[in-house]
Amino acid sequence: MPYHIDSFIPYGGDYSSVVQCMLFLNHSTSQNGCTLAVPGSHKSAAYAPQGFNPQAVAIEAEPGDMVVVDSRIWHATLANEANTSRWALIATFCRWYIKQSYDYPRVLSRAVFDGLKDDEKWFWVLLNSATGRI
Repeated sequence: MPYHIDSFIPYGGDYSSVVQCMLFLNHSTSQNGCTLAVPGSHKSAAYAPQGFNPQAVAIEAEPGDMVVVDSRIWHATLANEANTSRWALIATFCRWYIKQSYDYPRVLSRAVFDGLKDDEKWFWVLLNSATGRI
């Protein structure tokens, strides 16, 4: 995945409006496509430039680790050279006056769902059945 920010609109300042919490369910390593993040970029007030970034840090994690990031941080993922799963639960929290804009179950197309392994499909079904979408 190329570099991007999750807050949609970059802004400077010391106060975060949106944060993501990542609870890792599998090992997340450079070999299986872990997240790269650029320290301090959340205060740049700019969209993430594309291409190689020498300041990027690999966020490697063990199952059960949690990482909390400001949604303005520039981040990307490496290629999954190991071809192994890298599952994490992502929770997004925003200030009370900001409408939540992420709806992960709805953005997963049927074609993507059909390409999942059987043991991966249960999570999509669980999310969609809990929200009344299936």
